[in-house]
Amino acid sequence: MKTLRLILSDQLNSQHSWFRQPSPHVVYAFIELPPETDHVQHHVQKLLATFAAMRALAAQLRRSGHQVTYLTIDDPHNQQQLDKSLAGLLKTQQATHLAYLLPDNHALDVQLQAFCQEHAKAAEVVDTEHFYTTR
Repeated sequence: MKTLRLILSDQLNSQHSWFRQPSPHVVYAFIELPPETDHVQHHVQKLLATFAAMRALAAQLRRSGHQVTYLTIDDPHNQQQLDKSLAGLLKTQQATHLAYLLPDNHALDVQLQAFCQEHAKAAEVVDTEHFYTTR
């Protein structure tokens, strides 16, 4: 039984409780996606900084003994859409469970809920731990 834990670009909290203990049954997934560059106009330097921060956290997790899969924006396995890339990762990682942190974006929250209903046998949604209150 393996769990794929999705980390979104605005959830880069290295102090999250998920990261306390490495597990051979957990893989962290980072996906660089065009919607990061398309849904709101951003300066190119902000986008580069966001992707650099994602890569830095992924590297830190690897150094700490966690399993990490990372799809760069130009990775041939990156389908350029969250649902397609996530479905591919569930398959290639042979994950039976999907876990993700509550997105700050409502549309993304709805998208992930729909994805889980269609693709994930078991899904878990966890607080991001970066707000003083819960949703």
